[in-house]
Amino acid sequence: MIRDALPGDWPAIWPIFEEIVRAGNTYAFPTDTDEPTAEALWMTKPDRTFVFEHDGKILGTYYLKTNQEGPGKHVCNCGYMVSSVARGMGIARQMCEHSQGVAVAMGFNAMQFNFVASSNDVAVALWKKLGFDVVGTLPRAFNHPTLGLVDAFVMYKWLTDYNANSGPETENTVTNDPYLYSVTNHVATFSVNDAPFNLMPVSYIDRLEEQLPEVLADDAIRAIVFTAEGLANFSAGMNLRQIPEGIKRAGSPEAFFAQRHRVLDMIENGGTPAIATFFGYCLGAGLELPLACHFRIAASEGAKIGLPEMDLGSVPAWGGSARLPRVVGRSHALDMILRARKIDGNEALRMGLVTEVVPLEQLKARAQALGEELAAQPRLAVKAVLDTIVGFETKTLDESIEDEKRAVAATLGTPDSQEGMAAFLEKRKPVFNQS
Repeated sequence: MIRDALPGDWPAIWPIFEEIVRAGNTYAFPTDTDEPTAEALWMTKPDRTFVFEHDGKILGTYYLKTNQEGPGKHVCNCGYMVSSVARGMGIARQMCEHSQGVAVAMGFNAMQFNFVASSNDVAVALWKKLGFDVVGTLPRAFNHPTLGLVDAFVMYKWLTDYNANSGPETENTVTNDPYLYSVTNHVATFSVNDAPFNLMPVSYIDRLEEQLPEVLADDAIRAIVFTAEGLANFSAGMNLRQIPEGIKRAGSPEAFFAQRHRVLDMIENGGTPAIATFFGYCLGAGLELPLACHFRIAASEGAKIGLPEMDLGSVPAWGGSARLPRVVGRSHALDMILRARKIDGNEALRMGLVTEVVPLEQLKARAQALGEELAAQPRLAVKAVLDTIVGFETKTLDESIEDEKRAVAATLGTPDSQEGMAAFLEKRKPVFNQS
């Protein structure tokens, strides 16, 4: 388990730090660094520090901090350490992958390793495998205790296709739009357009608020799919660095978040079945928007679903703490939110967060197929059922029964109900929505 480091973890971190720094062959810290200095370097100066814990033992640790201030504050820096008793277990890989997700959630666009000893073959190979490029070489800059003067590398990875000042960058190969929109066989698809992490910029909600009313009012659109470009991640949430500008534009924090609630309420209460796909990171808003949908399908591998706001010292702000317990129950919701715990698709299925789990390569096709299946159902009857069931948690049984009576009255004698009865008597499949 990777979690935030606590002050009480330092006695377990110090032996790992001391062993690695004393060796002098990887980090550019003085080999005689004392414990108070080490604690400040690792626990106090970074923005965040994490530990890898297994069976109650801390086996690894990493820090994350802003690499440069001012114009360079969109780039972060990380350092990783693994205990000698745990090397070869893939802990460094897990921590590096974890740190990239945290960095994106914190609003960073890139990650830089400033001083990687070229002699550290294992680390250099791993960072390259995880997508980092050597962008600079400092000749003979690292004084290795046995090899002497060796080169040091600057390694860099652009984490998102997002520009914190101007929104999605213009070199996007398809469009500058925050999402791609299409309609196929009466199914509308909104696909977040900021691969690989598919952050939701402020403009994503702005556009949805403009377009959703038209989509929901269009009788030819009978189902909606929310997905994202690529197969890496559905969404790591919104870019946190845009929040101040979003609040400024909205006029107040209350107005800014109220807009998000309005859009999610439209999805949930719009009378058109909505389907969401879970794959890769589905964090923060990347879970809260799907919670407003009526169906959720997850990839059987690789999904990381959660509300990590507690790790940022905050709470869910798009309705996550209100909708999640209504879907999975209070205990599961508290467990996920208070521990900032991420779950995979199979666990999501067990707790009722999703209705299906399918292989990643089949996920989007399955969402489209489900949309087409729902689109083929009688439109007025589908809307009546949604009006009856959505929000039932706040209704008494008598109120829900009254809703059902209204649904029956609204669908009696309609062309679809006549077609359904005729098809039943004629022993054929009904064809709805002909008028």
